[in-house]
Amino acid sequence: MEKSFTCTKDLPLRMQLSDEELLEISEIHLNGFIDGDDMLLLSKMSENGSLRILDMGG
Repeated sequence: MEKSFTCTKDLPLRMQLSDEELLEISEIHLNGFIDGDDMLLLSKMSENGSLRILDMGG
């Protein structure tokens, strides 16, 4: 599954993902503000889930 997100301080990535998506997303495209907690979440998704492509070009 491929998803795109726009993140802000008030709406971080971790608030936009469901538990199901944490395990199913294989490609994420991110725009905006990413904090340390979101980076930790992305790291866990790559270790435990199916996340293989992370595009932070935005």
